[in-house]
Amino acid sequence: MSHGSSNVDAKILALEANVDCTAVLDNHEAVTGTRKGELTIWSMRTGKQLRQLVAPPTGYSTLQRSGRSPPATMANAHTGEVKAVQISRDGKFLVSASADTTLKIWNLETEKLSSTLKGHTDEVWCCTISSDDDMVVSGSRDGTIRLWKSAGGQLTSLFNAGVDIFSVRLSSDKRTIVALGDKFATRKLVMLQIVHTRTKGGGSRATSPLPVHY
Repeated sequence: MSHGSSNVDAKILALEANVDCTAVLDNHEAVTGTRKGELTIWSMRTGKQLRQLVAPPTGYSTLQRSGRSPPATMANAHTGEVKAVQISRDGKFLVSASADTTLKIWNLETEKLSSTLKGHTDEVWCCTISSDDDMVVSGSRDGTIRLWKSAGGQLTSLFNAGVDIFSVRLSSDKRTIVALGDKFATRKLVMLQIVHTRTKGGGSRATSPLPVHY
């Protein structure tokens, strides 16, 4: 007896990547960060790779100013494994975090690199974007949590959590950061209360991290 059901072949895409390092761009496309440092855009309809987000090679801006021709090929998005990808709520930009110690912000309308966030001294394992798309929060193996402006990539705050941070979340009012970290096989929950100051140049500070062992 037939119930009207049918078998559908699954679309299989072979990428050397962590399964959770993928973000959906729209109803038809997604982007995956790979262990080779690539950001691959692929079709959710066909399962085929479509294109990549690529970074200008080192010294590209210098070549432009000097009038010399740039290399024919562009570099991978990152020089190390991509550890996390996040898309803004308005869908206009994407943030990638990497083992190469950097984060990068990509303009999804032009599919070009907007800014590179430098400051971490070890692998960047996680990132998140504020609900208003104004801030980026990152967590690293260097034991720090950092806040950046999404427009321009300026570092606004640095918090020393004392543990390797592998997950970060930011409250909708941007006043609380909750992070998960690991040190010597012990996991800790870190909570930070952010205080926004009105000093010259702006900025934020936080109360001391409150670690919870579990």
